[in-house]
Amino acid sequence: MEHPKNWSTLHTLAFLYLTFSYTADGSLDKREIQAMMKRLQRWAPNDPPEAIANIIREVGVWYRHFGSEDERRMMSSDYSYVLKDELDELQRMEIVADLAAIARADGKISPGEVGFINAIREIFGVMSPITDSAP
Repeated sequence: MEHPKNWSTLHTLAFLYLTFSYTADGSLDKREIQAMMKRLQRWAPNDPPEAIANIIREVGVWYRHFGSEDERRMMSSDYSYVLKDELDELQRMEIVADLAAIARADGKISPGEVGFINAIREIFGVMSPITDSAP
């Protein structure tokens, strides 16, 4: 499968956030999408919201190329290693915080979300802002 052209770090983040939002608890809540948009906008403050929405659409097309949730999770893991190499520790901590904010957006944090965050935290080598006992 050929990787999309003009892929950026923001695309990689969007794929990670989209995979997290959907696969960690099996649903994609409108509040999670809004939180994802807000968090991505912080990574590209000079881009208009329409540009962020376009990136999410492009990522959604790539996301659907994967036949299973396991394949999507494996790609997210691969992308996490890429981000680990591209970003400094503070930026990686910000990604973990973004995931926590997206998890909280629908008012509940599922065990799947905690597990996903912990897996990313381990890849990044950073502390997690939530634990298994988080509300």
